[in-house]
Amino acid sequence: MSQWRGQIENIDEPADVVEFVGDYYHVPTVLLVLGFMLWSRVENWKNFLVNGNVYFTGNDPWYHYRMVAYTVRHWPQTSPFDPWTYFPYGTHSSQFGTIMDQFTATVALVVGLGSPSEHTIKLVALFVPAVVGVLVALPVYAMAKRVSNRFGGVVAVLVLALSASSFLGRSTVGSFDHHVAEALMQTLAVFATMIAVSVAEGEKPVW
Repeated sequence: MSQWRGQIENIDEPADVVEFVGDYYHVPTVLLVLGFMLWSRVENWKNFLVNGNVYFTGNDPWYHYRMVAYTVRHWPQTSPFDPWTYFPYGTHSSQFGTIMDQFTATVALVVGLGSPSEHTIKLVALFVPAVVGVLVALPVYAMAKRVSNRFGGVVAVLVLALSASSFLGRSTVGSFDHHVAEALMQTLAVFATMIAVSVAEGEKPVW
């Protein structure tokens, strides 16, 4: 930031302004697009508050909420058993306690100063899908920039922001499910693979 501020102070001629804009135009542009992505996903959040209670869409978000509530009370341990899955017998499965639930529980603990109420946990769970959906844009920008340039990265983020797809539906408030986290993790995995292939091509390791 200090380097950026220093360059702003040193701008004296129109040519310097053009060069500065060419060097940094992507920063405010990407931030603006990220802001739009977040706004478009949270604008109707009050629809999920009824008489002071927080509600979710569908059934799976309530399952994930139970996992988050358990993890908040026993952090960092996750629930080893869910009595409501395969009711009335319950189920012990390794699927309980996903990264999405761990992340949400940790955020709820921070927001609730170590002891969040049930209402606070639900509010955090309400907004997490939108935040995670916006985070997907970061590796998307990095991948597009890597194979093209900064302008290509901006275009990729813009296309993602304007895409009306299942990704948009899974990353809106109330859709507290693991699918949007899958999109983030898979995008990060692809980006990491791109870096690994580039390093392998450069260093040419012995196979």
